Amino acid sequence: MFKKTAASTLVSIVVALPATVVFASPTSIQSCPKNYEPVAIDMTALVSSKFFGCPLLQNSDLRKQVDKHAYGTTFAFPAVPGTCLSGKSLDGTLTFSDGSVVYIDGGFTESAQRFFPEAGAIDLTSLFMTGITGAGKPFISGAAMTIMNMQGEKNGEPFTLELVMDDRFTLDLSHAPFFTLDAEEFNVLDATGGRSAVGRISATALVYGMPPAPVINAEFEMQGSICLK
Repeated sequence: MFKKTAASTLVSIVVALPATVVFASPTSIQSCPKNYEPVAIDMTALVSSKFFGCPLLQNSDLRKQVDKHAYGTTFAFPAVPGTCLSGKSLDGTLTFSDGSVVYIDGGFTESAQRFFPEAGAIDLTSLFMTGITGAGKPFISGAAMTIMNMQGEKNGEPFTLELVMDDRFTLDLSHAPFFTLDAEEFNVLDATGGRSAVGRISATALVYGMPPAPVINAEFEMQGSICLK
């Protein structure tokens, strides 16, 4: 007699699910935790690969935040060169719930690619997942950790917000080797400077060439909703 295990039950459930559920709407979280204020982010940043070094892991101030939020994480640097990226020329707005707007005209981003278990399940390197989508498009997916520092002005006073984020990215390789389309989602873990933050930010960029070619001044368009305290 066949013994029904938890694994077989899960498989039967997945097989039984329809491809498209038409009778229900997705669940969207539209409220912030108590004592947090919603903030909308809309900005751009120019991002390039680091040929040498990795500021996120080597700068003492940034490393403190990495150590605080990334316990148990293994980064590719320095074993795999070119897996750290630096951003500059941040430009955009932060819109608060009271309608006030902070104009961002400076700051930086620093990222470091990390290994992740999902990739390790299908690829021994555990640095990338590769495959073909249902639409026949080849892709590469990876993970990173990022700190984004935004500097601007609010009500005539200097304003700084620095977010600590976990990052998942996917490169659409269907136009390679000419260019790739990079889509990223940042899960906001926290903020520095006595603040606290949660939420998600998405980013898209057109990157010329394809991995392992370096990223050079790719313009990332970043939008999202965070809750800030």
